[in-house]
Amino acid sequence: MGNLNQRQQTAVRLALSNEISYIWGPPGTGKTRTLGALIELLFRQVKRVLICSNTNRAVDQVLLKLCEVMTVAHPAVNDGRIIRIGRIANEELENQWSPYVTVSGVAERQSTELIERRNQLEAHVVPLRERILSIDKLLSLLDQIQAAKEEELRQKSIILSGQKTLDKLEQLLKSIEGKLSRLDEELLKVKNAGLLRRVFMRSEDSILNDRRQTEQRISTAQGDLRSARKEAGDAAEALENIRKRLKELMQAVPSNSGSRSQLEGTKSGVESQLQPLLSEIADINKKLSDMESTILQGALIIGATVTKTYLSPKQFVGFDVVIVDEASMVLLPALYYVVGLSAAMAVISGDFRQLPPIVETEQMELVKTLGQDVFKSAGVTDAVESGVLPPNVVMLDVQYRMEQKICNLVSSTMYRGFLKTEKAILASGELPEPFQDTLTIVDTSRIWPFSNRDVFRSKYNLMHALAIRNLCWYLKEKKYIQNTGDVGIATPYAAQAKLLKSVITGSGLEKIVAAGTVHRYQGDEKSLMILDIPDSLGEKRVGIFLESDNPDEQGAKLLNVGISRAKDHLVVFANLTYLQDKLPDRALLRDILHTMESSGQIVDVREVLEFRPIMEDLGKLQRHFELEVDAEKAGLFRQKDFEAVCSADIENARKGVAIFSGFVTPKRVAAYGDLFRRKINEGVAIRCITRPPRANGSIPEDQGKEALDALEGVGCLVDGRWSIHEKVVIIDEKIVWFGSLNMLSHTAQTDEMMMRIENPEAASQVALFMRLRRMGSGQTTDGLSVKKENPRCPKCESRTYYAKGRYGPFWSCEDCDWKQGLDSPKGFSKTKSGNQEASRKQAKERPKCPECGSPMVIRHGRFGAFYGCSGYPKCKGKRSVGKVNQTKTR
Repeated sequence: MGNLNQRQQTAVRLALSNEISYIWGPPGTGKTRTLGALIELLFRQVKRVLICSNTNRAVDQVLLKLCEVMTVAHPAVNDGRIIRIGRIANEELENQWSPYVTVSGVAERQSTELIERRNQLEAHVVPLRERILSIDKLLSLLDQIQAAKEEELRQKSIILSGQKTLDKLEQLLKSIEGKLSRLDEELLKVKNAGLLRRVFMRSEDSILNDRRQTEQRISTAQGDLRSARKEAGDAAEALENIRKRLKELMQAVPSNSGSRSQLEGTKSGVESQLQPLLSEIADINKKLSDMESTILQGALIIGATVTKTYLSPKQFVGFDVVIVDEASMVLLPALYYVVGLSAAMAVISGDFRQLPPIVETEQMELVKTLGQDVFKSAGVTDAVESGVLPPNVVMLDVQYRMEQKICNLVSSTMYRGFLKTEKAILASGELPEPFQDTLTIVDTSRIWPFSNRDVFRSKYNLMHALAIRNLCWYLKEKKYIQNTGDVGIATPYAAQAKLLKSVITGSGLEKIVAAGTVHRYQGDEKSLMILDIPDSLGEKRVGIFLESDNPDEQGAKLLNVGISRAKDHLVVFANLTYLQDKLPDRALLRDILHTMESSGQIVDVREVLEFRPIMEDLGKLQRHFELEVDAEKAGLFRQKDFEAVCSADIENARKGVAIFSGFVTPKRVAAYGDLFRRKINEGVAIRCITRPPRANGSIPEDQGKEALDALEGVGCLVDGRWSIHEKVVIIDEKIVWFGSLNMLSHTAQTDEMMMRIENPEAASQVALFMRLRRMGSGQTTDGLSVKKENPRCPKCESRTYYAKGRYGPFWSCEDCDWKQGLDSPKGFSKTKSGNQEASRKQAKERPKCPECGSPMVIRHGRFGAFYGCSGYPKCKGKRSVGKVNQTKTR
């Protein structure tokens, strides 16, 4: 134990001398190294040890460290006495050590002769199987030839029989035609005979009747003759085809192939050679299988997840010692089960100041019971608070991972200042400007980023995701990022994690940059850790995780994990102005950010945005734009620049445009009216999601209705939501505009701005976030952003809007008193584009404006409803509802 510090050595001795011991290992204190040393000592004592944890990654970390300490020459490694059961998640363990720690890998190393013999046998088997396959193909050809010959005989028989039928039909037709001639002669004689002579002749009607029957027989005979000739022709054609096919088959059979009996004899001989080889291979496989079972039984150190132990109980028997790592994240029932597999000792290792067990339930009693970690249950947490640790508990108090400044962020708040630092040099190179400091806050306040929520109520922030993408791209260009261990991105929210992954993937950085929730990084470490706090404008309060003011609260533990993953550098993305206003006075995050400001540096997000100039993306539009400096350098577009570039994007749209605008005015709709009408006529779907007239801010209700009528008048799909603050435009689910500017209502007096990202993965993810309903499995996300969600009112065919009430979300009519729960199917079009087609049909059925020919829409004035031009205010044509006359507004 010479390479362990004093506390680590104490932990090993404590574990060896107690039936149950607790190793409290804060981040970077060498907990894994300590467990490795303990396991190595237990191996020397020939103790059978089960090492388990809540995740594959955590199990792999312990085994990896153990293999590195012991090296390949150690008997435990070389003889296959360390076995990993289950999926290996750590790439290094998989790539370098799987031949030594997996049952199959050990069996392969120990069964070299058997495997070589099996390879030799398989080399002989391959040509024999190929020979059998070629014989089977020849036998199949012979079968086809025989079948073709039989078919040839059958067609010949059909032709011969058909010829006889033709001869008979031709003779019959000739006979009937002769009878018809005789009847004509008889009829002529009757007509020319005198009165007396006619008395002794057949009547004219009788002859005519016979004649009609004869003509019918001729027609029938002619039809039969045509059918017989066609059948004869078909048979002749079929005979010709089968003869061609027979010729091809005959040519495909080699001349020296032999007869069927010879081929079958050859096949039988080859099979007799193949069978003993297959039997020997099966025997070798059985020996190898038995060997794998023997290897597993002889292993002294077994690693697996806690879940694996109770899913495959037969594999986990006969242990002297059970070690549970990251025990604070293991559910108590599962932990009690796995500890029960030990006959002598149990070691509980972990950090109760990091993430607790995940309990997927809304029942608080279950959360309180199952969500409690083992350290709390055993009284360790309370003992720490009292300042007196029980004799079977030891804290590792020297950390080697984090730079001192990073450690200071968590030591005082989470570990009462007991956590000390001993770190000599950087694990990676210095960060490029302006991120050389250990601690950096990227303040996003000046770009006014909005925080939104997906259908699961999880937060996401598009501006933060784009800025983080730019930073990662910059670090790659500066050669700082070399592999996946260099940079990690963590966030408290699942939606933001999904968005970050999609943005990183769409930018081609997924192989060198990892992104996920903080939970994903438990037990991991990175040279640079980026912690993203998406909470910003659009939310009345910060997330519950950020409000924590006690180290035992889950939010505090989550922040601890996110920060303590960093080895050399920590970068936090945050809207400092928003957090300064919203964070509780005693929130731990407030103290952390204050410490980072005082001992680190603050970088304006605009500097980060300038790392990747927007002009590279705009070049694809093949247009020249006179942009302001902010737009050209940082991609921050104010009204004029936004209108120019976004309009160009819409001009290039080929599939669909979705516009999320918190408010809508007739003036802004009119500005885009011609563009929208032209694109819709080209087959591009345009969907506008905004507020209903009654909730349209300070804009008068009649103007809000006028604007929505105009949008529908040009063929746009309109969906209303009572409350919407998103300012987003999605084009062809490839380009996303987002920011603080409402596309359908903004004015030149505002200082609002928008940003642009061209990233199909991110656009698809944003479209998914913006839906009202969760997507079911198997549902396509293609064209998702322009799929209409709101039904038409079944009572008056008016627009409806989405709102939330005491009993959940519901649809409500814009004009009448109709309401309906969100999940009720009544009022919906079931077809994929039914609502869109209905809107277009309604637009076509409306009267045309007498001034400009545009569709007219129903509006409401002082004297009731009337038709007004959808091109208002450019065109002010109108007419009364129900009247034919049309007048022009004065």
